[in-house]
Amino acid sequence: MVPCPSVEFSGRLYLPTTMRDQAPTQPNEALLRFSTQPHRFYAGIDRHARTLPRCVLDQAGTIVTDKHLPGPFDSLLEALAPFRDDLVVGVECRFGWYGLADRCAEHALPFVLGHARSRKLLHGAKAKNDKSDANKIARLLRGGNLPLASV
Repeated sequence: MVPCPSVEFSGRLYLPTTMRDQAPTQPNEALLRFSTQPHRFYAGIDRHARTLPRCVLDQAGTIVTDKHLPGPFDSLLEALAPFRDDLVVGVECRFGWYGLADRCAEHALPFVLGHARSRKLLHGAKAKNDKSDANKIARLLRGGNLPLASV
């Protein structure tokens, strides 16, 4: 039988009873994963019910294209066609990402889902709109600073 870890506390035996007590002492940021694989193009998409604001950056960080698209995925696929040779698509973890992830998988497009912690990075700036959010997602993805969530 393996003994349970214990710590003396105020003369009494203390057994960890909650998940927080049993968790490692590392900060949560150390447990996050980031996408650091280099690509030729980085697409940031701010997913909404009827529109897909998107921004595509090249390796140097220059905006190649920055437009609002109608909601269907086919319009996005058509708009991303010139960049498909080495493109990664990044989306923040919000409403509707799962449909976009499925369609990207069907068309063999690399897909990255930004963790909810990335929302702090996106919404910390003064300017907040769909176009700037798509741009920020693409820039965080390009720089390897977009915390990842599992798809």
